[in-house]
Amino acid sequence: MLVYKFGGVSVKDAKGIKNLVEILSEIDENLVIVVSAMGKMTNAFEKLINSYFSKIEFSIYLKFIVDYHRQIILELDIDSCLFNEYLTLLETELEQKVSDNYNFEYDRIVGYGELFSTIIIFTYVRKKIGKTNWVDIRDIIKTNSNYRFAKVDWESTLINIKNRIDFSKKKIFLTQGFIASDNLGNTTSLGREGSDYSAAILAYGLNAKNITIWKDVAGVLNGDPRIFKNTTLIEQLSFYDAIELAFFGAQVIHPKTIQPLKNKSIPLFVKSFLEPSATGTLISNEKSKIKTPIVIIKDNQVLLSITSRDFSFIDEDNISNIFSILSKYNTKVNLMQNGAVSFSIVVDFLTRTFDQMIGAIQGTFDLRYNSNLKLITIRNYSKEKINELTKNKSIYLEQKSRNTAQYLIDN
Repeated sequence: MLVYKFGGVSVKDAKGIKNLVEILSEIDENLVIVVSAMGKMTNAFEKLINSYFSKIEFSIYLKFIVDYHRQIILELDIDSCLFNEYLTLLETELEQKVSDNYNFEYDRIVGYGELFSTIIIFTYVRKKIGKTNWVDIRDIIKTNSNYRFAKVDWESTLINIKNRIDFSKKKIFLTQGFIASDNLGNTTSLGREGSDYSAAILAYGLNAKNITIWKDVAGVLNGDPRIFKNTTLIEQLSFYDAIELAFFGAQVIHPKTIQPLKNKSIPLFVKSFLEPSATGTLISNEKSKIKTPIVIIKDNQVLLSITSRDFSFIDEDNISNIFSILSKYNTKVNLMQNGAVSFSIVVDFLTRTFDQMIGAIQGTFDLRYNSNLKLITIRNYSKEKINELTKNKSIYLEQKSRNTAQYLIDN
């Protein structure tokens, strides 16, 4: 069997969903399809949850979300009964706030983006192809209760996969990415862009022949085509290189996606839904010899400069203390460098927890920070590429290894 994952851009409108069906019509194998929220719907749901949580009028955002999906239903000429059923559930959820925990409320509401998306696509696929079963992924993937950053309970999840996906009755199973549930039945999520990871979990549990992630680009490129005019397709990557690129912030693959596939040697294809027959990128156990510089840029970075107050060394105990604070506030470290009594780290800026995280560090250490920075990572770097990307830039921090160079610069 195969696993296909379609991102939000690929199903952002009726045309995209019809294209999805065209791709499926070429397949004659058992298939699990994982789908993200449509287009930029996750962003729209975030605006909804922010207003809702802050007790600000949110009806304008809800109307935008509903109108967006209803228009697609109209263009596809499909039954809206199942969509209406889940819309009623969302409206009921919005009637009152259950918790003062923002992350809990976020998962409870934002996950409807994936539910709406898959309900509409399921209704259309069933109409055109048949033999399709819609599955609520929250009944399969189980996690802990670390809302928005949940960790998978693999033992329960693998049992659920075996029990709930039965190809003897249906040829195609269609489900959601990104969301899951804890042992209390509350909706959790695997982190932004977590649908790739959801697909990898299912591929692992089902011993899939391979997994394909359908994107709006030709495959894995050596740079973001929205930033760089001339990019090169990387036709083959090893699992090792892929996980390194994902860790550094490459947007093509979610960082956690690779590990379960590597553990069972399940090949991963990254292909364009606009050109399904094109080669794309193959990610597998095969070693890749990439010489082309690959550039990854992360915006909204913060440089934290931490110093011990008593002039003691930044040793293992102090670093452990710092990282426990970062972990508590789900803050990802992208670069670090330490001296005798100072420790510099580059982290993602998280709006709702940043001030709390800063306050916790300042409880023990002296701290200065610079925000709104950009982190450039160059794999297979060359002097020419470094000069091109850092020319006339203020460099706050730099670090090199044998094949990776990183530069923190003004945005």
